[in-house]
Amino acid sequence: PKTLMGRLLCSVNPDDFSYRPSGFATSYINWTFRSGFAIVFLSFVVIFLLLVFIFGLFLAWAGSKNPQCIVVAGDEFGLNTGTELWDGFALSWTTFTTVGYGAVYTATGNDHVEQGSCAVIAILCTAESFIGLLYAGICTAIMFGKIGRIQSHAQVTFSDAMCVEYGKLEGTPETTRSASIVRSASSPIGESDRSLGPYESADVKEGGETKFVKNLSALENNLGVLGMTINEESDNDDDDYSNHYDENSMMDNSNSGHLSMNDLDNAVIQPPQATKSLEPKKIICPVLRFQLVNELANTAGGEIIDANLNFMVRKEKESYPYEPIARFLRVELEESSHPFFNRVWHGRHKLDGKSPLVSVQARGMINNNDGYWPEELNNPESVREHLRFSSVIITMTGISNVSAESVQISKRYYHHDVVIGYNFAPLLFKSEGSDRLKVDMSLVNDVVEQESTTAEYLSENELDRPSLRSHPTDKNW
Repeated sequence: PKTLMGRLLCSVNPDDFSYRPSGFATSYINWTFRSGFAIVFLSFVVIFLLLVFIFGLFLAWAGSKNPQCIVVAGDEFGLNTGTELWDGFALSWTTFTTVGYGAVYTATGNDHVEQGSCAVIAILCTAESFIGLLYAGICTAIMFGKIGRIQSHAQVTFSDAMCVEYGKLEGTPETTRSASIVRSASSPIGESDRSLGPYESADVKEGGETKFVKNLSALENNLGVLGMTINEESDNDDDDYSNHYDENSMMDNSNSGHLSMNDLDNAVIQPPQATKSLEPKKIICPVLRFQLVNELANTAGGEIIDANLNFMVRKEKESYPYEPIARFLRVELEESSHPFFNRVWHGRHKLDGKSPLVSVQARGMINNNDGYWPEELNNPESVREHLRFSSVIITMTGISNVSAESVQISKRYYHHDVVIGYNFAPLLFKSEGSDRLKVDMSLVNDVVEQESTTAEYLSENELDRPSLRSHPTDKNW
């Protein structure tokens, strides 16, 4: 027959065993990591006083039963009426903290011969001193964990939005504003310390209002060659041949070089050869971009070494009966690692035929277009409609050069956090008398409209932001 212990051991399935900590202790420890240092320290003091007072009550009760077992300033406990509770509290806190001033202590054999009657007080003081040591260790561990949590948190700021940058025509120079424009610290924010180049732009403050100014001189010169101005559009359509004539058919071969009336009547008017190609435009696929800024960029030694980005997309759809299903897919970045992250880092993902962020329909159109973005989708409405995700989660890990500890930070973007047709404003500048580049942290969330494209309207009302819910759902996304 099996013993009772054997039956108990056999009745427990080892596969069912799991760690079950105290719910209250777990909640309190998790709360200490979410709260500030001052609040946590105050909770330590309150719990300390509560434990000391509870043990003080037990010691006052035990001392009243055996007053000869507690010595207060060389006399028995309770000699002065009305001081029992305070004497018990004094013995409690000196025992809990293991300070032991000696003003109040438990009686020894020289003070009281019958030590058996003092067993209760001895057990209370022993238990309280042990709990006091444990409590001091728990408080120290919590504070050490909070400090370690600060050290493991990467001091990096993510941009509040992600930008979709339109792709340019293949073979044309880049016309978007570069993020490497250096400006002077003494100039207004966004104002370059040099003259603007062709098709560049700047933010200029006038009367407290920031205006977006474009340098259109180069564009005006180019249009001037065609007989057009920047504010005028040509009334002629390149595809309309009714207003074009063949100059060769209008020329007379005679020596006079003039046409007679008969020649005019007999002249055959033919449209010129079409100058536009019927082939679709080869538009490079747009790029989804987000920005990370090192908060210690302007501090020596604030770099993050061997930084890595992990980009995951969360897709949701509903199945019968309306049960949400979430899928997490890895998204490839053009540059997912940075050996020496010290200033600004732009994460880039190309929205091509392999991108999980693009709808199945758009991916098929891209693949059928030899990997180029379809011209009919090259507008804000179409781009937003074919972005298929509920949220993306970006995690950055690395080693801090300040603490030599591993650091990490994460950011979650939603569908309405995407702005189309914009790029991030340049953040780098130089101080007067210094060649060192610095970062203007006040411009982290500033965006500028992409040149020669149509950007979507940005509403200041959060309720008016575009959302995935307002677009038709693709069953295969």
